[in-house]
Amino acid sequence: MSGKDKSTYAIQSVGNALYILEAISRETGDFGISHLSNKLGMTKSYIFRMLATFAQRGYVQQDKASGRYRAGLMAYETGGRFLHQMGALQKSKPGMEYLAKKVGEAVYLAIPDENDLLLLEMVDSSQKIRVMPLVGKRFSLDQFSAGKVIMAHNATSEELCRSLGAISAKGYSVDYGAVGEGVGCIAVPLFDAQGSACASLCILVPEIRLSSDRINNELLPLLKEAGEEISAKLGHFKAELRQMCG
Repeated sequence: MSGKDKSTYAIQSVGNALYILEAISRETGDFGISHLSNKLGMTKSYIFRMLATFAQRGYVQQDKASGRYRAGLMAYETGGRFLHQMGALQKSKPGMEYLAKKVGEAVYLAIPDENDLLLLEMVDSSQKIRVMPLVGKRFSLDQFSAGKVIMAHNATSEELCRSLGAISAKGYSVDYGAVGEGVGCIAVPLFDAQGSACASLCILVPEIRLSSDRINNELLPLLKEAGEEISAKLGHFKAELRQMCG
């Protein structure tokens, strides 16, 4: 089989899997293999193999008594994450663009995914010397500032509260070289309507442009202001406003 044929086969397989998942999402109750086979025009054996694969990953559940299937929790969880990420992205983008224009540096939106941190979106720097784009990259949540500010404000264990307490008290975090040599990061958390740190807003800067004076007098005030505005769009109110609203 040629390279082109292999590519076509792989895309078709993924397309068929998505086609079946889309059909499952439209079912209002339990369903059987024969029902999907007739509805989609696919063989029962093919549907069975697909459902077995989905069941292993939690995208469908099978009732042991009847043998019928229903959408699994992973399907709902994945959909919920996608909607959450898209909502956060849409509400964050204007503030990110404004901040990037004001500071002339790369601005990132980072979201947690279990123990990882995903750099979901960025507005690039206008400088000639800039950090290599990292959008779409994953890092450990505790690897650099953008993840630590989320951990600090969501910490529940005594150990985490103790180790990240300073970050929580300050409301921001700065690091040098955590995501690459010569790269500095300053980050603030973004809060949702429940008061949880659901994401972070960060500026990635070549260390040669990240002096303490610039952080304190320029970058941090603008970053905090942008973070508060985006959090407000995500439904977050400050503690004093919560009290005023009863």
